[in-house]
Amino acid sequence: MSFKDIINKDRGVFINPGEFAEEHTWNDISIVCIEEEMDFDRVSKSLGSEDGHYRDIKTIFIGIELIEKPVIHEEVYYDDEKYSILFVSEEDGIYEIKIERNESW
Repeated sequence: MSFKDIINKDRGVFINPGEFAEEHTWNDISIVCIEEEMDFDRVSKSLGSEDGHYRDIKTIFIGIELIEKPVIHEEVYYDDEKYSILFVSEEDGIYEIKIERNESW
């Protein structure tokens, strides 16, 4: 078994709802992915959000077989909320995608 075969086998454990992943929606498609949310306090302080606005930024890890590769600045709906793509990379069959939307309170 090659190293890539081992990584692909482990990917099934990594992106597994019984382990780290959760169910979400991506443009009305049900997907299983890992979501990492940016710390709100760090984001709001770095943006000087005294005006009541902040950026909701998430990093999504998802298998490449589940969605087409997104394009930077493309608008997508993640869990029925509109986001913009900030960053996309692909490694070992997994997309790492950073998405953002502006919020206010």
